[in-house]
Amino acid sequence: MINFGVLTIAEPLLLTALLALPMLWWLLRVTPPAPKKIKFPAIRFLAGLADETQTPQHTPPWLLILRLIICGLIIIGLSDPFVTRSTEFKGSGPLAIVIDNGWASAQ
Repeated sequence: MINFGVLTIAEPLLLTALLALPMLWWLLRVTPPAPKKIKFPAIRFLAGLADETQTPQHTPPWLLILRLIICGLIIIGLSDPFVTRSTEFKGSGPLAIVIDNGWASAQ
């Protein structure tokens, strides 16, 4: 466990996975190769049609940044962070404890 003030991280070794984000950035930038074009003689009548689909050369920067932020948040979430609270009571008067004894607490 590592304490950062009131924030405690239960699994600090998982935070080392954040060091892999640059490699993940490189992998996310890679685009698959273009498909091979093979002429099929049975559909010659489609030769005059214009192909309006376009494939981008690279991943857009905003999408790349969004993916890296999501990966970073997943890594931080898996490291099990939680907020620690002090067990000291600041007051000197009587302490009232409220217990809900509703239908869900029945055996």
